[in-house]
Amino acid sequence: MTAAASQSRPKRFRRREAVLGVAIQLINEVGLRGMTFVEVANKLGIVATGIAYYFRRKEQLASACYVSSLERIQGFIASADGTTVESRLKSFLSNYCRYLQDVAAGRALAIVRFDEVRVLADPAVDDAMAQTFGKFRQLLRNPADRRSRVSNAHAHLLFSWIFWMPALLERHSEDEYDAIAGIVLKIWLDGVSPRPLAGGRPRGLAYRSPHGDDRAEDFLKAATKVLNEQGYAGASVERISAALNVTKGSFYHHNEAKDDLVVSCFARSLALVQAAKQQAASLPASGAEKLWALTVHLIEHQLLGEAPLLSMSALMTLPKHIRADLLHKSDRITNGFVLLFSEGMADGTIRTTSPVVAAWMFSSMINAAVDLRVWVPDLTVENVADLFVRPFFEGYARSLA
Repeated sequence: MTAAASQSRPKRFRRREAVLGVAIQLINEVGLRGMTFVEVANKLGIVATGIAYYFRRKEQLASACYVSSLERIQGFIASADGTTVESRLKSFLSNYCRYLQDVAAGRALAIVRFDEVRVLADPAVDDAMAQTFGKFRQLLRNPADRRSRVSNAHAHLLFSWIFWMPALLERHSEDEYDAIAGIVLKIWLDGVSPRPLAGGRPRGLAYRSPHGDDRAEDFLKAATKVLNEQGYAGASVERISAALNVTKGSFYHHNEAKDDLVVSCFARSLALVQAAKQQAASLPASGAEKLWALTVHLIEHQLLGEAPLLSMSALMTLPKHIRADLLHKSDRITNGFVLLFSEGMADGTIRTTSPVVAAWMFSSMINAAVDLRVWVPDLTVENVADLFVRPFFEGYARSLA
């Protein structure tokens, strides 16, 4: 809701929205754990009991932040005009970016980051997520697409890009938002590859464990899975130990502290991605084929569960003192993807586009694979390339053929 619209509402509702706005800001900056009644009250210049007038518990306030953001996104979808997928998606992105411009200018409530949405385990939030997913499916409705798992895979990919879009746009000035949205739309419709890729799975890359100690690797795999599912706050020592069927004593025998293990999880994921990127770069193949092989390889890491990667969503839930350095290292990996896209553009196998935006969409797609089976339960390593990866390379319409 914009500031002008908010001013027309009764004072009680304006105060409630002010509480929501500050709570969303805190969740985005310091995570769910750092968003407390005291912190919200301090930023508003009121006593903490004033927050309880609108929300009895912190969890209730957090849920309201997620539900309100999801309802706003649903509203942008509902107001998208057009008789074709292209026209509806263009209208939606225009509405969405216009709103994000208002957010950047301080005229509207921010959209909450959804990194820790699972931690709440709130039926109201789960229902709002399912409803929003359904709206994205409606946005992409196409008479040629009657296969539900295809529709679900496409909707999940778009869903993920939209949720991560504020993080991309905040690196640009507000007058560039529409141009960025146009690039995202064109990649969605046409894909990054001007020519169809070979059918089936691409040539495989080898899995190379970055650790020689099998027991250490077991702890890292288990912790990565729990972090991806529960976020930092929910990834307790008890949960990680239970995932391995060991005691807390055994945990501390192998790990000095939870934070040390979390940092090691991310270091392991970076090493796996870096090793795969180097293998892909050395393939005797075109730029598009290298990216195709790398994408499917990394997504299969998540699906097989043998070598899960720490998702960007999990990374964003880490405490600020841990997160800053890891985000810097993650950005360096993304810059490596930018170079691969630039190589493909140079040899003509990748369309001329923004390699930065393409690399961001590429990273978001890999991140989204963590939750893919929620929406496509029968997904396998045999069909993930065609269902989930091919639309990014060949375009939405061509992937339906």
